Amino acid sequence: DPYGVVQAALAEARALAVIVRTNSTVDAMEPSEGNGFVVRLAGGEEIRANWVVNAAGADARRAAGVPHRAGAR
Repeated sequence: DPYGVVQAALAEARALAVIVRTNSTVDAMEPSEGNGFVVRLAGGEEIRANWVVNAAGADARRAAGVPHRAGAR
């Protein structure tokens, strides 16, 4: 049950005060001074985070800005 697994992981993350953002278009992401990242969303909002999870599925490489190479897996 993949849906149930994701829901359980989400509930555990939220219990640990993790903020989960979905359906948010990221314009840029770069290392912040010190630790973590600065994530700039399409609407201009900036989020500072110690950890960022790229859950774009099959588009994860493109979403992360990694160029596609023929034959790459």
